[in-house]
Amino acid sequence: MHFVLDDLPSGTKAPELDDTNAVISLRKDAQWTKEDWSQGAGVSVETMGVYIAYLVAIGFLPKPQGKGERELPNITLSPEALQSLNSVGGRGGAGAA
Repeated sequence: MHFVLDDLPSGTKAPELDDTNAVISLRKDAQWTKEDWSQGAGVSVETMGVYIAYLVAIGFLPKPQGKGERELPNITLSPEALQSLNSVGGRGGAGAA
């Protein structure tokens, strides 16, 4: 709630980030990849769908209800992967106790 009610942009204390080195590296990388990503790119709808589908698959988010414009991609995780995620700290993990 405080994120909505407070003046988050002026009240947040974070260092100003400098991406100069990343831009230089991406420009040099374009020599080999023939793709210049130095100006940045947003996250596509397809990529966001994969992220959300993964969070649903591991039980972090509930499956969206209702009819949307798109279905989430099918994400399959092995039982071993799901078991190993149970041991990760944070919300709901074994380390959260």
